[in-house]
Amino acid sequence: MDNYQKYITGENLGGENDEFGDWEPMGSSMTKTSDGWIIKKMLVPYRTIHYKYTSKTPSGGILWEEKESVRELTVLYSVSPDDLSPSLPHSSTSWYRYKDTNIYVKIDTNTYEVKEMLVLDNWAGAPPLPEDIILIPGDSKIKIKWEDPRKNNRVISDIEGYLIYRSTDGKNFSTINSTSNLITENYYIDRNLTNGITYYYRLQTVDASYRFNRSDSYSELSSVYSAVPNALIDVEFVLDLKGLGKFENVYIKGDFTNWDKSKIKMEKLSTYLYTKTVKIVLNTTIEYKYEVDGEEEPDFSNSQKNRIVKITDEDGDRTFKIYDVWGIPNYTSPLPDEIGFFFIEKISSNNLKLSWSVDPSIDGILYYTIYRSTSLLYKTLISTTSSPEFTDIVSGKFYYWIGVKYSDGEKISTSPVYFDTDSDDFKILPELNITKKEIKGMDTEISDETGKIKLSWISPEKLDGENSHVTYLLYSTYPVLETKLSNFKFLGKTKSHYPGVREEFETVNLGENFPGYFFYVLAIYNNYKNAILSQYKYGVCGIKLSSKDERTLFKGSNDWGVSGSTPVFKIEIPKYSIPAKEFYIRVYNLKEILTDEDFENIAKKIEEANSKIDGEKFKILPENEFSSNDINSVSKNSKIFLVDVSLSSGKNEDFKNVKVAIPYTENGMNPKYFKIARLNEKHNFWQILKEGMNEVDAENKEVVAEVSRFSVFSLIYLAPSKDLSNVVVYPNPYIPYDGDERTGTISSGITFTNITENAVIHIYNIAGEEILKIDASNTTGEYNWNVKNKDGKSLSSGLYIFLVEDKTIKNGVNKFIGKFSII
Repeated sequence: MDNYQKYITGENLGGENDEFGDWEPMGSSMTKTSDGWIIKKMLVPYRTIHYKYTSKTPSGGILWEEKESVRELTVLYSVSPDDLSPSLPHSSTSWYRYKDTNIYVKIDTNTYEVKEMLVLDNWAGAPPLPEDIILIPGDSKIKIKWEDPRKNNRVISDIEGYLIYRSTDGKNFSTINSTSNLITENYYIDRNLTNGITYYYRLQTVDASYRFNRSDSYSELSSVYSAVPNALIDVEFVLDLKGLGKFENVYIKGDFTNWDKSKIKMEKLSTYLYTKTVKIVLNTTIEYKYEVDGEEEPDFSNSQKNRIVKITDEDGDRTFKIYDVWGIPNYTSPLPDEIGFFFIEKISSNNLKLSWSVDPSIDGILYYTIYRSTSLLYKTLISTTSSPEFTDIVSGKFYYWIGVKYSDGEKISTSPVYFDTDSDDFKILPELNITKKEIKGMDTEISDETGKIKLSWISPEKLDGENSHVTYLLYSTYPVLETKLSNFKFLGKTKSHYPGVREEFETVNLGENFPGYFFYVLAIYNNYKNAILSQYKYGVCGIKLSSKDERTLFKGSNDWGVSGSTPVFKIEIPKYSIPAKEFYIRVYNLKEILTDEDFENIAKKIEEANSKIDGEKFKILPENEFSSNDINSVSKNSKIFLVDVSLSSGKNEDFKNVKVAIPYTENGMNPKYFKIARLNEKHNFWQILKEGMNEVDAENKEVVAEVSRFSVFSLIYLAPSKDLSNVVVYPNPYIPYDGDERTGTISSGITFTNITENAVIHIYNIAGEEILKIDASNTTGEYNWNVKNKDGKSLSSGLYIFLVEDKTIKNGVNKFIGKFSII
């Protein structure tokens, strides 16, 4: 009740001139007590009077007065015992309630004459309902908020409190509290509720006159309001803005259910990542977008304007993480994130093989679970397995689900695979409509870790008006010409970025013997409905070493794919032999050189170098046969290897004591003629290694040679030529002081190759004078000259003529004339 002064005014119905005979213009002032405002009056018995109440401000202004009706009272003098109730509103037992009224009397119990009357009025009438009722669900609780009722734009002054009724079916309500513990605040928190159950509420206002058992002390019951208590969990939003530039202000905006419908500013996490953690009610679905520097995220499609995500807590840690990429829609995979594809194929009439591809980077999987059902309404666990395959013997129509079990929970596919054993269909999940299409910027590069490869590509353009939302990384040991996903191995998946952004992915360790693979990108659109499959990009896994390492490395295959345990090419690297703190090595065989478009120029040089050598020298080497018509052979020689090294210093310095070895098979040939050659990339010919040893290890059946640089190496057979039709001189020109070993050094000299067993070499100056005659007989088809004349002096710069002749040749070319220059 307020403290403004209360007055009572009234009249005598008979119009007699007593205190209530006429309306009193100022009325009679009332006195405030703990029970309300009181005034005592002497009234004539058996008279009916009319009266009303007024509230005034201290200055005398009327604050409120009863206008709609006038109250009526009959003054009692005697009563009947049957009209009295023993239920008393006060502690005093001398008062009795008269009938069902607001009148109480003190009586003479012998004559039932009335000695005193007490009239208990609710001066403001029945109170209105509370206003602006709202329910706020929380974790096992619901907060109910409201505003006090108002009349004539003023809060009702005699409100004592509120009663709250609750129900779980919206019909059968019971009170949470009673008049002995009325809610006096403008809110109430209903606790210890069960999350996920709908609770219904109604409110009732109670004014101060409830103590006197008045029926008009209570408002009507409010409308029914409902809410579902749910746990509040921490939701971490992470926004990826890679490739889109730098931004000052990044916001989340939208209708977040219990959030304010306004922008929430995010915090910078790294160069292109922004984050914000907020509390959101568990199991609610939120709708939102992002805004960067005033630009709102574009609509994802004609049917989806905003992001829509349901907040869950599968592992029970009260956290939920949302990783978003600007402009890329949110979709839920039909399979657990750990699984790429789920395959079902029919082996026999009632024998099904279930298999699934697993992300090789995932750790902690205990086992896999397989569920089966004949209906989508339920599923039954039929088996667990530690391997990614299972055989089921059934007959009929079934749905299958695959699950991944961890120590702290299980993830199960959200969609099943349906299979009918009467059919021979091959089933896969997700069931994608795949189109082969070029994805720009496909590239592979050596990783900082052994056996890993870094893949990169340009995020593809839209398909049917929508951006790709996830990308699968696939690989194979051969070029896959079809779009059948069972032909691929699964490397993992990553969120797609906005079209035009360069994407990156690093594989797990795929092998340490320099295996090579065909890598593909599968970009998925339209909630796992459509996809595009890229062209392949070939890559070879490398090995990381430090200068302190002493290792023997080997290439394990002359083919694509996984390397075997039998070396086809070896590298021996002693400690401190390579001038770099760290370095990375990759070895390619010829088939891989021809496959990788990055080595297209090298492949042409190899082809030209091979064309300059007598074919008889290659008869022990197998022809290189290719299984794909996409790739054309350019050489017969399969004993060719490219060693690619990346030094941390970035310098290309000479190595020390590094050896390479290539195994051989005799096939009836003399092993002493086997040599390792390096591709001279300037003049495109095979140059015999002369930096140190280049010898046959007959015990291990391999040729071992010292190298000072890594390059393209080949095992060649240096038997003397049958004639002199294909003599080669290198380097030509000879430039010993330019610092380039490809143009010769003082120690390397000039080499004549493809010569016969009884060859004689004549050197002439430009005037035709012979300055040196060389007996090159008993060689292995090659002679190395120190570039000195018959007097032992080094030749000066200039142009020279050479003649190679073999008078023992009866059939074929027995003479070859050429020229070389010294600079």
